[in-house]
Amino acid sequence: MTGNYMAATAVPTDELSIAGDEPRWYSPHDGADVAYGFCATCGSSLFYRSGLHDDSNTLTSICAGSIDGPSGLRTSAVWFADEAADHVRLESNLPTFSRQP
Repeated sequence: MTGNYMAATAVPTDELSIAGDEPRWYSPHDGADVAYGFCATCGSSLFYRSGLHDDSNTLTSICAGSIDGPSGLRTSAVWFADEAADHVRLESNLPTFSRQP
């Protein structure tokens, strides 16, 4: 989706309100458990949803780069740390997970 690390925040899906054009949603195949939301005009990554088929679809991740600043966001955890690129510096004071917790 990004080709590198992704900074995101999340909101309960039923509380997400989108102003303007609806994003274009993509799932890698029929029956996929994930969906990616992109800007239909420029292709920018905007959203990520997982757990589409197991009633855990309670949150929609929002790509932090799509939020006009100042956002007030702070990094709270590192996911997929085992897959971090060699140029990524992981903060030792943050909770770190080898996969999505």
